[in-house]
Amino acid sequence: MNNLASNEPQLANDKTSRHIINKSTSYRVNSKSEIYSLLGKLEKNHSLLSIIVSGSSKMFGSMILEVNKDKSYLVLDELYPRNEVSESLLNKKLSIETQLDGIEIHFTVNVNAAAMRDEIEYYKVSYPAFVYHHQRRSSFRASVGLSEFIPVALSTEDDKLLQAELRDISLDGLSAQINTPMAKELAVGDEIPTCVIHTPEGKKILASLEIARTNEVTNSQAIRIGARFIHISATDRHDLSRFIAQLDRENIKKLKRFPSEV
Repeated sequence: MNNLASNEPQLANDKTSRHIINKSTSYRVNSKSEIYSLLGKLEKNHSLLSIIVSGSSKMFGSMILEVNKDKSYLVLDELYPRNEVSESLLNKKLSIETQLDGIEIHFTVNVNAAAMRDEIEYYKVSYPAFVYHHQRRSSFRASVGLSEFIPVALSTEDDKLLQAELRDISLDGLSAQINTPMAKELAVGDEIPTCVIHTPEGKKILASLEIARTNEVTNSQAIRIGARFIHISATDRHDLSRFIAQLDRENIKKLKRFPSEV
């Protein structure tokens, strides 16, 4: 990141992000050491960031690649969907929302520099002057429509291959429907050494699971399972974050297209 061309404007006021931080349960963190600790955990956990660029209503995804405490800056991964970033982000304000251990995090930064590596753009941004957080019940979970089919291949400890359909997913785990009687053999606590999620974009996300719950689907031979991730590589977690963000964007588009009747 040493080739980042710097342009360091002062941090502007926080009007852009009021739509995501105006919550009565919010607590404002001003301590530099606490802010550094929070940002460091977000980097370590490869947490998905939801980002709104000033002057735009679009929401993008990204991740923290580096937290530099001494020089007070962050480095963010490219914003995606990449093809919807239509202009330079230099000097733009980013309103960022994410979650960590059940706590919802909000902060605002300025883009001070940008650089390319392997045709991927990275951004150097200002250190947030403060961070808002408030308690959240659980990690964000993205649902899959009943008309959609996202295949999940499960390989059990005794080498049985089960084909499943993804129903919802978060950074913590997933829910899937298995349309075979063999699935009734699965029990809470069982480990699935190999789980492969086939995304619509053609990526394969590899992880291992532990079964947390099982339910029979009424009037069918199918079994619905809930499972938590017990091992997933940093690369696959990165792809998982992007996949969840994409599902969320698609769900938002559907809600806008077919608003519920009041």
